[in-house]
Amino acid sequence: MFNQIRFKLASKLLMCFILFLSLNVQSNAADKEYTRVIESGNTVTTVRTDSVCMSKFADFCELIIGFNADTFEHNYISYIIKNMESDDFFLLKEKNTPKQDLDIKVRVNSRMNLVSFIINVKQQYLDTSISYTQIENMTLDKHFIRFKNLFSDPEMAAVICANKVYETFAKYDRQMLPFLKVHIENKPNNFIILNDGLEFDLSQNRIAPKEVKTQVKVSLEELYEAKPLRKWFPLAPQELTFEVNEQEEEALE
Repeated sequence: MFNQIRFKLASKLLMCFILFLSLNVQSNAADKEYTRVIESGNTVTTVRTDSVCMSKFADFCELIIGFNADTFEHNYISYIIKNMESDDFFLLKEKNTPKQDLDIKVRVNSRMNLVSFIINVKQQYLDTSISYTQIENMTLDKHFIRFKNLFSDPEMAAVICANKVYETFAKYDRQMLPFLKVHIENKPNNFIILNDGLEFDLSQNRIAPKEVKTQVKVSLEELYEAKPLRKWFPLAPQELTFEVNEQEEEALE
């Protein structure tokens, strides 16, 4: 009897150990970083991402990578044409290889049926240095989610978000901030959909000092007047979201 109990206990411990190893292997696979260097005609792009991006969402990640590498090459050629008459242009050109770093992070929210791609871009060519952030949101079955899809009144929502961003960073008195406010009012982007609102991830060092975080959350309570749609915020309290009928949904597409 004692031997049977001991055997069962040992079997359970062995199963737990095997499960632990399996979970550990899965975790390491998910955390594995992928690095790729793309050498175009005049520029070099270095890509860093993880296995989630390059497996489950490989088609879209490849689209992001290709688009940004091609755009960087195109912009550099335009820069050459514009500045080739400068006295120090060719000296700079010989000393510098135009480089771009793409850091792609993927946030999957299975409970909300969506995924967000955060693309941090850093570019350096000749005497020019640029950094900015891009964000794209999709459903897990790979349909893009636009800002206008999230609210019954997306124009009102855009104004609310623009005002929140402006109020957050006005104390730093940066010249770019009024332009950013107008941009968000007319074409809001660079946001992540949260359970209880939106988070804007804005480019650093343009609207605030470099050491200041430039993430701004706008809660559903603040967006209530724009009527957030329950379809996109299913985990939020029902009193903060609204249903939409078929006719309204077609108008938002």
